[in-house]
Amino acid sequence: MIGTGVIGGSILLRLREKGFDVTGWDPDAATAHRAWTQGLPFSQSLEEALDGRDVAFLAAPLAALPGSVAEVAKASSRQCVITDVGGAKQGIAEHAARWGARKRFVPGHPLVQSAGLGLWAASASLLEGCAWVLCPSVDALDGFHRVTALVIEAFGARIVPATLSLHDVVIALSSATPSVPVATEKAGALYRKRMRSAVLGVAFSGVLGAIRTSGTPHQWAADLGFESRRSLRARLVMVRETLDELMAALDDEERGARLLTEARLVRRELEERSLVQREAVFAAGDSVAELEFLTGLGAAGRYLTRCETGVSSVSYTALYTPGG
Repeated sequence: MIGTGVIGGSILLRLREKGFDVTGWDPDAATAHRAWTQGLPFSQSLEEALDGRDVAFLAAPLAALPGSVAEVAKASSRQCVITDVGGAKQGIAEHAARWGARKRFVPGHPLVQSAGLGLWAASASLLEGCAWVLCPSVDALDGFHRVTALVIEAFGARIVPATLSLHDVVIALSSATPSVPVATEKAGALYRKRMRSAVLGVAFSGVLGAIRTSGTPHQWAADLGFESRRSLRARLVMVRETLDELMAALDDEERGARLLTEARLVRRELEERSLVQREAVFAAGDSVAELEFLTGLGAAGRYLTRCETGVSSVSYTALYTPGG
């Protein structure tokens, strides 16, 4: 576990609680001291933490992400799968590819709220049962299998498989406005977007209107450091359209009432929808069909609850809406 703030620390605590062979590392001396005084498994250096590891979770601060990805890619073996836990995915994936980690980097984002910061606020139960976005790719499907199986086993998480661009747009839309005064109006605006089902899938985790890691000016400023101008611009355009719609609704009583009605319908659907299980099996090497299945799940607001790999196949259990 590289970086042990509230999210990274909670991952470390949970994996230890579940009996996994895990160690943490953090460049902050106070955090490291705290970990040692708590008796947590903690390494003296990044290289020591990554030595012989199968999976590395990266939870560095936003501004440090580009450098951290580079350092972890260089210090870890080619058999080590790397996954991160927050922020926009497009830019960090591009950066990982530049450092030769394309085939072992699986962009990730557990969708949780936390009341504090740092290892002091970490909890082994913080991520239990949460929706956890993972972005599969043809190049890194083996890594996706490993991270998915681990996250489901350790956290009981519902995996939302999504493309990089879908994740970034949905999260940016979900966090583009203050959560309290316009939460219902925002839900109504999202209702009419093309990715409505994906937004509902994210919202099912209970964090619609409260996601704090992406879509804010602070996050966009950090993204400028390593995300392509084109992909970042596309996100900003979508967010601007949503904000313009909300502003117009606030200025027009009739339109505002209509938007509020739509918002209530969205929230009712979100609260009342039920999910059923379906199985899917793919032959080893059939990566095109598997990837199409996975990204289609995320776009439709569906989840994975099981991933098992065998010698000749990979199988999934997915949660669907009835009739979906």
